[in-house]
Amino acid sequence: MRTRQLMYMSRKTGTNSSFTTIGWVEASEISNVLYYKDKVFKPLIGNDCNYFDGASGNHYTLRPCNKNDKTCTQTDHIDDDARLEFERRNKVQTTLSKRLSRIS
Repeated sequence: MRTRQLMYMSRKTGTNSSFTTIGWVEASEISNVLYYKDKVFKPLIGNDCNYFDGASGNHYTLRPCNKNDKTCTQTDHIDDDARLEFERRNKVQTTLSKRLSRIS
């Protein structure tokens, strides 16, 4: 069984290094493996990053997106399916939501 959690992800190596995103990540209850879309993140020990993508080998920092976390509010991208939960937790409106509220 997997549990779902809103997480902040920062790519540290490879193309677009330092790109950050917020999205729903599933965690395996048996191992420390995390799943995000088509990526499988495996634990990385003894580095400034805590996970690596099993397919590409790129290093990532993943951590829960906690309530009113200032780092999370400075992200490059928020997945559409995670946006409302992110805004609810942080009591902020993202640019896209502001534009949509003006239209309706």
